[in-house]
Amino acid sequence: MDGAIVNRGADFGLMPSLFEPGGIVQHEFFVGGTPVVAFKTGGLKDSVIEYQWDSEIGCGFTFEQYSKNDFIYAMKRAIGTFNNKAKYARLRVNSFEATMPGETVCKAWLEEFYRLRGKIYFDFN
Repeated sequence: MDGAIVNRGADFGLMPSLFEPGGIVQHEFFVGGTPVVAFKTGGLKDSVIEYQWDSEIGCGFTFEQYSKNDFIYAMKRAIGTFNNKAKYARLRVNSFEATMPGETVCKAWLEEFYRLRGKIYFDFN
């Protein structure tokens, strides 16, 4: 129950997962307004959007090659943003706003279960 409070106390959530099919942990970080540093895989690549200094969009930092050096480079970008308090404050707001509504997530999983069973899902709402 206190996960969002714990995440609010973190400067970044680290998710260097090699495989992450759906990814829910990054959304737990986002609920706490905590930016994420993640390997660009599975559900992480769909939800952790690289922060752009110029436009101030994005909710975290990603790395595309699963290597120590690429991870370190993502961490350096994160730390550089952390050191600029105005940019980091915007990044935290972006992270909170990146939280997906539960209904959206549930429907996506339902569609996937239907697909796996060779069925067609219809949303009658």
